[in-house]
Amino acid sequence: MKTMQQKFLPNVTNITLLNEKVCSPFNRTGTLCGKCVEGFAVAVNSPYYDCVNCSSWLSKYGWIFLIVTEYLPSTVLFIILLFFNVDLNSGSIASIILYFQVFDSLNIYSDDNIGQLEHSDAILKSISFLYNIWNLEFFGNFLPFYCISSNFNTMHILLIKYISGVYAFLLFLLFAFLSGVVYVHACGVGKIVRKLGICCTRCKLNITRQGPIIRGLATFWTLVIAKLAYISGLILSLENLSG
Repeated sequence: MKTMQQKFLPNVTNITLLNEKVCSPFNRTGTLCGKCVEGFAVAVNSPYYDCVNCSSWLSKYGWIFLIVTEYLPSTVLFIILLFFNVDLNSGSIASIILYFQVFDSLNIYSDDNIGQLEHSDAILKSISFLYNIWNLEFFGNFLPFYCISSNFNTMHILLIKYISGVYAFLLFLLFAFLSGVVYVHACGVGKIVRKLGICCTRCKLNITRQGPIIRGLATFWTLVIAKLAYISGLILSLENLSG
């Protein structure tokens, strides 16, 4: 009759030995392996918050890669949604996107990491991109794990992710503000109307509820809220607060 095998931590009081047995394989140290070893930091693009060597060439330009793979794509997506007036909040497509957003969030709540995809295979990376994009996460998983500062822990990384969501939110507010300014101060002045008549006509259409970009704005707004909710879930998840 087979019995369940149990594993125990070494019965020692030596902190150094415990670190070697439990934390060192993960490049971690300290109480509950709560911080990375010297020279290592939490990777900004790791779903498991791995500690990686910050001396790699990728980490040296970490901020640049972060902007190019996360912030710039958010701006491009915002422009595309407005230009093509994409409506993703109605019809069957809305249900599919909601599924992708929830599926991407499974790694927050699942103890056995259901829904997490390994980043070692190009096909799985491409599949993960298809659902990550709806939480405004783009090309970070295509890069090897890298850090942006040797002083950053898990909470710093989550803060950076949250800031990326706030950035998308500010894009939305900035566009709404500038549209209002153009409509009031440009389209309301007779001299400018003569020179920018076509522009003002489009401006009026865009600001009204029946305008050609209202669906695109609504779509982007939905994605922004999903992004902020997703990161908030990561912050509130106890299993991800170490590091």
